[in-house]
Amino acid sequence: MLSWLRKLWTAARWRSELHALSDHTLKDIGLRRGQIDSLFR
Repeated sequence: MLSWLRKLWTAARWRSELHALSDHTLKDIGLRRGQIDSLFR
C-alpha cells in the first residue's frame, strides 16, 4: 500500500513540475503542453 501511494505522489510531483516548465523548455525535451497529462494515464 505504501509503495502504491509513493508512486502516486511521485507521478503527481513530476506532472506538476512539467506543467511549471516554460513552453520553450518543454519543446527542448520534445514535449508539448497538451501531452503532459496523457503521460500519466
